[in-house]
Parts: sequence; structure tokens; C-alpha cells
Amino acid sequence: MPNGEMEIILWPIRNGILRFTGFDVLPPQISYSVNYRSEAERQAMISDWERRLEGLFDGAPIPFNGRDDYLNDWRLKPGIAPLAVGQMRAQPAVTGPERPAQKAPAGDEPD
Repeated sequence: MPNGEMEIILWPIRNGILRFTGFDVLPPQISYSVNYRSEAERQAMISDWERRLEGLFDGAPIPFNGRDDYLNDWRLKPGIAPLAVGQMRAQPAVTGPERPAQKAPAGDEPD
């Protein structure tokens, strides 16, 4: 995917907005590059969407880790695996002298 993994891109919306406010979140229905598809391909996408809507209430929600799976700093507890794509085990930020210096790319130096 040239624009990134859709599961990762949608993570803040699914978890940070929908799940956080109490929604059960279903997997997305994604149709890529619709404007570059043939009419037959677009009709197939519409048919897929119609089938999805007909079975909307039969679909299982995306699993997410519950609050009890987290430490006070909102990182998953040791031994707890992420349940949803996008829910990655956070690493503590590296700060101070042990962090290697970052050199600005050519042309990005301040004036």
C-alpha cells in the first residue's frame, strides 16, 4: 500500500473515537481506487457492499484489549498481547544523552 496500512491508519478512529465512546467496531469495507476501476469492477464493489449491509448485524466486532490489560502509563502489561491490528506494544520514549542526535536532511538546515 503506497499510503500505508489501512488497519494502522484507521486505528485512532476505531479505538480512540469509536471504541472509546462505547461502540462495537466492525471491520471496514474498503474499496480502493474506485475512480480507476472499470464499470464492471465498480458494480462488483457495490454488490460486495450490498452483501455486507445485508449481514451487518451478523459480523463480529474487532477485538480490543480492555482497560485491565494496561499499566497506569497506558502501555499493555507484560505478557498481554495486542488483540487488534494497530494496537502495538508501546516502548518507553528514549530521551537524554543516550538518544542519538538526528541530523537534518540536506536543505532542511535553519537559516
